[in-house]
Amino acid sequence: MRVQRNRQVLVTSFGIQRHGVPSYSTIRRVVMGVDFEKLAQLFNHWAKNYVDLDESDWCSIDGKSIKGTVQNHSKACQNFVSIVSVFAGKRGLVVGMEKFANKQESEIAVVSNLIAALDIKDAVFSLDALHCQKKLAI
Repeated sequence: MRVQRNRQVLVTSFGIQRHGVPSYSTIRRVVMGVDFEKLAQLFNHWAKNYVDLDESDWCSIDGKSIKGTVQNHSKACQNFVSIVSVFAGKRGLVVGMEKFANKQESEIAVVSNLIAALDIKDAVFSLDALHCQKKLAI
């Protein structure tokens, strides 16, 4: 559906020939074949080297669960995959991301590691109340 809605943009942007826009199933198969850890590593490396943040920048950090990844949905201790992203609002860019399974790690630890890995200094951060803990002060 989204492919059809954005067909003209895809054709114009990528110079796709008539009847050349890939189907939803094709796009899905390609995306499913992507190694997220490698993609995230490359993306974070690019962002760290090419996006300089200063004290006038502000970053929003949030984790979102990925639809369809919930295991043990009827039990109190569910497991699901989430992605934490760092969005530089003034620039309109995502400058970092990391995936985690909530049964293995917590969002708090992932956010701390992500901020440290991206070496973001002098920026203002906006996070969920979950992160309002003394031991997390940066």
